[in-house]
Amino acid sequence: MPEITSVYAKQSLSFLRREAKRYAKIECDTEDSQNTKKKADHVQLDCCPPKYMVVGVGGFGNNVIHRLSAMGLDGAETVAVDTDMRCLSLVDADQKIPIGNSIIRCHGTSGSSAVGGWIGEKAVSCIGDTIKYADLVFVTAGVGGVAGTGAVPMIAKISKDQGALVIAMVILPLAPIKKVQADLEGWISKLHATADMVILLDARKLQGRVPDAQEPEVYSMASQLIADAIQMVIDMLLKPPLINIKFSDLISVVHSGQRGNGIMLMGECSDKNFEELVKTTLSLPLSPGDYWKAPGGLLIVTGGQEMSLRDAEKIGELITDRLDKHANILWNVRIEKDYEEKIRVMAILIGLGDYSND
Repeated sequence: MPEITSVYAKQSLSFLRREAKRYAKIECDTEDSQNTKKKADHVQLDCCPPKYMVVGVGGFGNNVIHRLSAMGLDGAETVAVDTDMRCLSLVDADQKIPIGNSIIRCHGTSGSSAVGGWIGEKAVSCIGDTIKYADLVFVTAGVGGVAGTGAVPMIAKISKDQGALVIAMVILPLAPIKKVQADLEGWISKLHATADMVILLDARKLQGRVPDAQEPEVYSMASQLIADAIQMVIDMLLKPPLINIKFSDLISVVHSGQRGNGIMLMGECSDKNFEELVKTTLSLPLSPGDYWKAPGGLLIVTGGQEMSLRDAEKIGELITDRLDKHANILWNVRIEKDYEEKIRVMAILIGLGDYSND
């Protein structure tokens, strides 16, 4: 697919060129005349890791940002974007960007879709410089909120135009407004055109896991799940793992199949009944779509010091055996001291075609 290959090459080369241009230095120490030639011949490349950013838009997106800060996210910069300055003041983020000041004076949109579209265009000029040198940008928001619906595609577009890999993680509402529901497929298609990966978290499917949960609890759980997923991916790229993963590996997996929705699967257990863990994880997807059709994705197995590499391999085998045999799966294993006997599995499977509201 020429378009995907072109985008993949652009993002890979953009990252490599920026790294070489900004961080390659020639060290030449002339203080000791006897070692001048030796020092001049020495070239040291300062290896700088890719720059990661998480942009939360609107109320739901900013809840994710706030949770990431509370979790002690390390290695990524957080950016909160909203039309409501009062809400922004409550968010713990590295940067806070108010949008829509000239038309609504940062007092919110009052649900106006017309204002949302205008704000989306204005968001580009407000956030462009902030994400200028990012290599990976997560954009998260709630579908149906005016700020998120208006700004997310534009933020994804400018991030991608500047060479970043863009992963959008949005939540579909429990009971969407008719107007929002009618526009949902069109909005998601627009997001597909601007983001490299779109993960849809369905609030109704999440409520199905916890039937007694009230609406605020469902959205609270959703924001925590997205925060956990972002934290896991960044840890996978930055912290020493049992299996080494590079940023270029992530780019390759994201572009391993056609553009389309991604599906998120998550499960955990406190024993070593791996068959039951995998069955539960796969039987209760948090996103719309058929996971077994995925051409690629991420699989992260996290456990305590009691978990052996063979345990993680067994879980990985049980899951990948249920996927397409040609699927390009980026597999990672992490050991966390505070997990003790708990094991958590997170899978993000991509390229599942267009959104279908069933």
